[in-house]
Amino acid sequence: ISGWSAWSDAFTPVAELNSPAELHGIVTGFMVSVEPPSAEQWAILLTQLAVTHLSDDQLALLSEEAEDMASLMRETEMDFTPLLPDDSADLAQKLFALSEWASGLLFGFAWAGGIVRSGEQELLEDVAEVAKVGASYDLFVATLEDGDSSEIEALEDQYIELLEFVRLAPVSLSIGRTANKIET
Repeated sequence: ISGWSAWSDAFTPVAELNSPAELHGIVTGFMVSVEPPSAEQWAILLTQLAVTHLSDDQLALLSEEAEDMASLMRETEMDFTPLLPDDSADLAQKLFALSEWASGLLFGFAWAGGIVRSGEQELLEDVAEVAKVGASYDLFVATLEDGDSSEIEALEDQYIELLEFVRLAPVSLSIGRTANKIET
């Protein structure tokens, strides 16, 4: 698993992508339903998203991350963690990235043709609610700038709770699911 800095440095410059966090969510959602594609397969798949010019290094990083996360999501220890800005980022940035990651997870799951099994609809709806958090970015910034310490602490607690929820969502979705081979 790469770190946030390496992932962010590699994918922030790609104009066709909303953010590195969203891309990681897309890859995660994709890995719930399929076996990890090779770097060459990723290059072909990403053309569907109008991403046509990733370097060999970017494709290798993407492919390695997908392999690592697919393994982690299928382990019983549930050690999977989304790649998001670290603790040095401000809370509003972390909440926004978490929202984009959740949006990416939903997109990636659908893009891979993920089938919603019994009991998963509510989980996916809850992930969609997390994806909507990004729409409140300006409110978060204002609260962080003008809010008292109890409001800020409440936002920090909310972030930790949301992070723990989304961390477990792809693991829950992958349990008992057979990963299909990707056809390109």
